[in-house]
Amino acid sequence: MKHLKWPLIAILLLSLVLGSLAACGGPKETTAPEAGPTPVSQEPVQPTQPPTPEPTATPTETPQAEVEEEAPLDPGSLTPAEQFSSYRSQLVTHVEGTEAGQPVKQSIQLTVEYTREPMIEHVVLNGEGLTEEEGTGSMEVYQTADRTYMKWEDQWMSVTSDEEQPSLLEGMFTPEELLKDTCGWKKQRDTELNGVKVHHWTMDRSAMEKCMTAEAMSDLGGVTDAQGELYVAVDGNYVAKFSLFFAGKDLKISFEGGDESLDEGRWDFSYEMTDVNQPFTLEIPPEALASGAVPEDIPVPDDAEELENVMGMISFKSAKSPQEVADFYKAEMPKKGWTESNVTELETMYMLEYSQDGRTASVMISTDEESGKTSVVITIQEEE
Repeated sequence: MKHLKWPLIAILLLSLVLGSLAACGGPKETTAPEAGPTPVSQEPVQPTQPPTPEPTATPTETPQAEVEEEAPLDPGSLTPAEQFSSYRSQLVTHVEGTEAGQPVKQSIQLTVEYTREPMIEHVVLNGEGLTEEEGTGSMEVYQTADRTYMKWEDQWMSVTSDEEQPSLLEGMFTPEELLKDTCGWKKQRDTELNGVKVHHWTMDRSAMEKCMTAEAMSDLGGVTDAQGELYVAVDGNYVAKFSLFFAGKDLKISFEGGDESLDEGRWDFSYEMTDVNQPFTLEIPPEALASGAVPEDIPVPDDAEELENVMGMISFKSAKSPQEVADFYKAEMPKKGWTESNVTELETMYMLEYSQDGRTASVMISTDEESGKTSVVITIQEEE
């Protein structure tokens, strides 16, 4: 089980579930009644805190004895999160054990908040034990209809986004997808979770063995224990809570789809979704909003298009010619307190350098071949 950069692990770690459980026989084909979200008005309310939802307690009603299942579990009928006008969710996955005699302990927590009006998707990703160099890592992202803000370590950056830009979660495996290849789920009595009436299913190693072939079971490794709990909202037909674990020896758990396995250990997965179609407000932090602003002492032509400032690198396009843009900076930079230190003029390119108060600003001006407009990149650095 090799160590990868932890943001990539978020997708690869979840993929092991599909790989491990694909051997299970899927549920029988059934026709389930359609059940979808009930749209609600997104009236503004006070901002909600914190961004990471608190894990909930066990269902308020103690589940009763197993009941005869009216219809088999149909993961294909479940309503995905993107169908709702708002929701919060939290996914946690954890692997612990030994590999080649060495201890392994790795985990990921993915927290999501979403509102459709206005469109804001807030994602927080935390990882532990996923790189050899660093024990932990974290990333926070806000995506709106026209801009994406990302916090990497302690620094915010922002870039332009548009309606065609995919969701931050595109490509992530969802509980609905994971459930499609599972089997052995037994229907329990309906109960209540966080004030929501839910259908309840359970799965254990014994039930899993009954619906899997011996070959498929061996593909998972030496599973000595397994258990799952699933709660599906009656109104809305979405996964309200889902947990699953495997434990044993020689477990075929790989982050890269290779032949790696745990000598001995346990893999846990849990997911929970709350506040479905409930009105709440998401606010982007002021420091994130300010991350894309151009410094006051850097002049920008009035016709600048696609203006970006990403971690000290400012870029834009202009309908002016390269020479006109170069003349603009030669005239305006000294007015902002900058001292010209170097000028390089080529046939279709200008490179200007300025200094001020321990900072340097390099201005590169060229022609963008695709648009035919003038492309400008300004790099600002602090002198050591």
